[in-house]
Amino acid sequence: MSSDDLRLFLAALRSESLAATASSLGVDRTTVGRRLDELEQRIRAPLFVRTRGGLRPTEAALRLRPGAERILGDLRALETSALAADEVVRGTVRIATTDGLAGFLVQRGLLGLAQRHPELSIEIASGNRVVELARGEAELALRTILVREDGVRVRRLRGMAIGLYASTEYLRRRGAPASIETLAGHDLLVPGGELAKLPEARLLDRVPGARVVLRTSSLPVLVEAAALSHGIVPVADWWADLAGLVRVVALPHIAPRPLWLAVAPGQRERPTVRVVAEELARLAGERS
Repeated sequence: MSSDDLRLFLAALRSESLAATASSLGVDRTTVGRRLDELEQRIRAPLFVRTRGGLRPTEAALRLRPGAERILGDLRALETSALAADEVVRGTVRIATTDGLAGFLVQRGLLGLAQRHPELSIEIASGNRVVELARGEAELALRTILVREDGVRVRRLRGMAIGLYASTEYLRRRGAPASIETLAGHDLLVPGGELAKLPEARLLDRVPGARVVLRTSSLPVLVEAAALSHGIVPVADWWADLAGLVRVVALPHIAPRPLWLAVAPGQRERPTVRVVAEELARLAGERS
């Protein structure tokens, strides 16, 4: 399996549908289907079962996943090391991102970069406010919305599939709804404030018979409430995995939300910023 095969395979596992995989990789659905067929023929094993509900991974795919993630991560680490091989990485790099993505980056190992480069210091400015990179508020930004500023270099990373998740304890106690239409009687944890415009927030606001027990603009608080078995939350797949939540209902009609990595004007040429940017792309899972 080549590195492109690995990216395709992992994207299909995350997205669970040909359309969502195509969107995250920036190609068309037919290309994804053809490349998956070719991959399965080369390794002589079926990786996905095509169903009306999407792609269902086989046992072979689940066995391959840990190794594929490790190999692709090692390749990214080698690329990052190559960038810094003959350059001194030192100084402070400021990263602007959301509270949820900040926690994700730390859990995925961002600070390992500082251990590899003793003269590097990482500063994270987290929150929903969009900083102005062109005014020097940060060197890098990792966002779910496209940053549009003069002179800012922007790079699209992987798409984040959104679904409804809950803890195993909540589902044991209250049962698992089979669809949006069967959420009546359940407790919901809904994005509010500036996040109330998100399609998943609007969707849950229209569910008849369900009770909104918490509404907040802090996604980490919503996820923590779900982990404590207080209700069902709409959240990105990777975040749910980190929190130990179980998928309740898929939301295929909500397009995977891309991540955008933005570099402030004049910062791309700095070796230190470039190394941190490559690490962010690796951790977030850059599209091929």
